Amino acid sequence: MLRTSLPYVLGLALAWGLNPVVSRVGIEQITVLEYTGLRFIIAVVIFAILIQVLPNRHWSRSRMVWIDSSVIGVLGTALPFLGIIGSLQFLSAGVTALMVTATPAFIVTAAHFALPDAKLTRLSILGVLIALSGSLLLVILGENGLPDIQTANPIGYLMIFGVQCLDALVAVYIRRRMQTYDTFEVTSIRMVAAMLFTLPFVLAFGTTDYGAVDINGWGALLFSAVISTVLAQLLFFYITRVFGTTSLAVTLYLVPIVALTFGAIVLGEEITVGMLGSMILILVGVFVINQERSKTSTA
Repeated sequence: MLRTSLPYVLGLALAWGLNPVVSRVGIEQITVLEYTGLRFIIAVVIFAILIQVLPNRHWSRSRMVWIDSSVIGVLGTALPFLGIIGSLQFLSAGVTALMVTATPAFIVTAAHFALPDAKLTRLSILGVLIALSGSLLLVILGENGLPDIQTANPIGYLMIFGVQCLDALVAVYIRRRMQTYDTFEVTSIRMVAAMLFTLPFVLAFGTTDYGAVDINGWGALLFSAVISTVLAQLLFFYITRVFGTTSLAVTLYLVPIVALTFGAIVLGEEITVGMLGSMILILVGVFVINQERSKTSTA
């Protein structure tokens, strides 16, 4: 099964892992707010086209689907995207991807307190502690992965922490209210809600001189919108539906490796011993969490 899913797994790992790398290029020319808002606009246009050309696809007519999808569109898409892209002003693509990889530790912890059927076991608690220790090691060492900045700015860490808390909240919300919803409908509405949320801020506070944006800036924006947003969402749902969570977990393990490698090659970012140690701890912790979740789901 894993061999069959490998092309899709690698495609999703590249789409997600390269996103912080190309986004660091994009936000050098386009402000974080406008970069994120334009990304949502492009994604909505693509989803609107897909709904027109794909059979049996349409905008949901359910009021509750629109309400719930809009909630997670703001809390689980707009704000986290702004947080992740914003963190790239203070952290390298590799460090950002590493910290985001530890998000399952936040999700299972939140689920333990909010969902009666998602209690932590001793093994999953161990996985959470290992993963969080990897993130904490990055903070203690002050790793930012940027060769021209010696002292890490804590704002970057706080942004990622905020993203992880929001992702945990949204995961619980989806589990409680949205398990029966169509994933394509939810994703398209999420993008609409995220676009509508960010657009007023873009119009009010945008300062980018678009005439000065070169092919690298526009290319980064298009990659983030088309590949890392729309295509990645479609691959995510396809892998989950056809191959299951095991193949998806492999993707999560590959994402920080892709970000660290290409960040170093393309942007000249640093890879230190401390970062490698943190990566091992985070990946081991997430592996333990995923193994325990797989046992629970099949029990």
